[in-house]
Amino acid sequence: MARRTAKLTFDGLKRIGVVLKRAHYFITCSGRMLYRTKMEEDYITRRILELDHKKNWELDYDITFRQLSLFQDMGMEEVS
Repeated sequence: MARRTAKLTFDGLKRIGVVLKRAHYFITCSGRMLYRTKMEEDYITRRILELDHKKNWELDYDITFRQLSLFQDMGMEEVS
């Protein structure tokens, strides 16, 4: 439907909800890629797996942070 009215651009793809996080290696608009990327299979595979590895690491090592309180951390008591 989108191509019937105008050329598709990367901004247009984002507007209609296409997730380009992994797909940007394989999509071209008007003969151009979103980013300059080496078109080597090993490079692309490494980059895609790297994203998965980072997400998995964050899930495995659930590092949570405590919201700092100005009053408690300064040794003062909070007045209710």
